[in-house]
Amino acid sequence: MVVNREFGIAYQPTPKNACSSIKHLMFYITNRFYFRPYMVDGKYVSIHEIHESYKSLKFERIAKQLKDYPFRYCVVREPMQRLRSAYYNKVIQQKLLVGTKFENRVGSFDDFLVNIKDLMANNWKPLPTCKLFLHHCRPQSYFLGMQPQRYTKIYNLAQLNMLQDDLSEITGLELALPAVNKSSTEYSHDEDQSAAEKHAARIEKLYRHDYRAYGEYF
Repeated sequence: MVVNREFGIAYQPTPKNACSSIKHLMFYITNRFYFRPYMVDGKYVSIHEIHESYKSLKFERIAKQLKDYPFRYCVVREPMQRLRSAYYNKVIQQKLLVGTKFENRVGSFDDFLVNIKDLMANNWKPLPTCKLFLHHCRPQSYFLGMQPQRYTKIYNLAQLNMLQDDLSEITGLELALPAVNKSSTEYSHDEDQSAAEKHAARIEKLYRHDYRAYGEYF
């Protein structure tokens, strides 16, 4: 959970919900300059790795601290849209499933949706890159909990400008939300919509806790 004690702000991040951009913004609020990735002993250090608080953690690990901050917020996303983003960013662009038994089973978004339940199962031993991929497909309720009332404000991706304005008002700073690690849409296909419609019921069942707790905010 990324916090700022000066202004009483707490942000609980969820992967694939603009969390990279918002973490950069929170870093700016605290330090008054934007974070720049750097190298240590040949290893690239991103904003997700600079401190434990910048990681996307299971809700139970941050639940007690959350209530200590007057302004507590998160960002949610419709699960099918989130899966589509994860597919093109993590599977197609970053190729995180290459070398696994799923490499040849995710050639299209439709194939990906057919196999998503098996991908998320715990009965196979994924490579480290696969663990990173799976982290981005966990239900949002894993990170946010099942009680939306714990948050002062819940935004969706279409409301990021509102989030920026709210944080500017709270802090008195002129803020601009940077576009960081934004998934490319150049790989998308027209058949993605038909695939989403075909598998809608399965995805709603698989992510039923997300729809139940945060559906009204999507």
